[in-house]
Amino acid sequence: MSSPAERRGSWVADHLAEMVSPAVRALAETPRFPLFPPDAVPFGGGLPDPDTLPHAGLAEASVRVLRDEYRMALQYGGIPGYSKLRDWVVKWTQRDEELPLTADNVALQSGSAHGLHNVCEAFLGPGDVALVEAPTYPGALRTIRSRMAEIVSIPTDGGGIVTPALEEAITEREAGGRRPKLLYTIPQFHNPAGTTMLRKRREELLEICRRHHVLIVEDDAYGDLRFGGDPVPSLLTLSRGDGVLRLGTFSKIIAAGLRAGWTIGPRDLIDTLNRTRFDNGGSPFVQRIIAAYIDSGALEPHVEVMCRVYGEKCAAMLAALDRHCAPYASWTRPDGGFFIWLTLREGIDVRDVARFAAQEKVAFFPGPMFFANGDGSCHLRLAFSFVALDLIEEGVRRLARALARAAGEP
Repeated sequence: MSSPAERRGSWVADHLAEMVSPAVRALAETPRFPLFPPDAVPFGGGLPDPDTLPHAGLAEASVRVLRDEYRMALQYGGIPGYSKLRDWVVKWTQRDEELPLTADNVALQSGSAHGLHNVCEAFLGPGDVALVEAPTYPGALRTIRSRMAEIVSIPTDGGGIVTPALEEAITEREAGGRRPKLLYTIPQFHNPAGTTMLRKRREELLEICRRHHVLIVEDDAYGDLRFGGDPVPSLLTLSRGDGVLRLGTFSKIIAAGLRAGWTIGPRDLIDTLNRTRFDNGGSPFVQRIIAAYIDSGALEPHVEVMCRVYGEKCAAMLAALDRHCAPYASWTRPDGGFFIWLTLREGIDVRDVARFAAQEKVAFFPGPMFFANGDGSCHLRLAFSFVALDLIEEGVRRLARALARAAGEP
């Protein structure tokens, strides 16, 4: 007679939905790396600085909502989301970018990851082709795979996606009768690379995708966290709202635990996203808390504080890398966001670095996590956002020791 564990295993094998299988299989095939101890210096996950979380302001907003709006806040809210918060998204988007948008151009979701899932569920199916950057956000790879779509990776450099390679990839697939359906891109403070796509590249990307009728999904999770450089217009702005869906999130500008974000774009595309959702919409309570917090006037000063904090942390990490890691790697120098991307010296493999880093008690995310085909053995991502400022120097020292050991030095 089979054991309970064996019976549970057969349930999974026999009943796992076909659309889920590719994502689960991809996770199973992801290269394994050593687990980092819980007391490691945390350069791994891209989490907001815990000391900046506006708990007092959110508590006050919660009280106001429960006192004044409980009849609507504690009911179902509908698929599109709270209209007042959608109006705010339009105004926030139009601060520096004049676009003919209204609340009907916005759908609220449970974070930008849910927004991407909504887009892929609406526009991707088995056998469709999706284009992504290499490297890219691993959650996007999992979501696209869950639709049983083919992923085609396009190389990037310090200026963003390499547009001749994009054109070549699209043309090649079209010649085989399989026009790519969408392109997922992170042009601003890229995850994991930390880079910003040049305006010229953005214009070239838009022209290519418009000519080949490829839908662009612009993930702008980090765009408001600028602490250096000059702003560059978004793809949504440069396109005049044509053929681009832009994802945004309150996770990075207020608090990740709110689980709230949005998609903004052409009305017909937003209507399609709403029609293909069957989740009864996001939380009316959370959406009203966010709106009340914004109405208090607290958001913009809060974002300014976060930009200052992240700028200080990034500068500290870059200075420490310059002091301790220059013999072993090179790295990007971001103008915003959470991440620095390291390229290891020839002959150093990130698997060895991860093994020694676990012993040195410093955590990071290895490069292969960010590539659809498992490439990236010469890369790793450091997140400076979550770790305390006074721990950054020590964490980089530990990383330098791990790099030296991976390079074969005593």
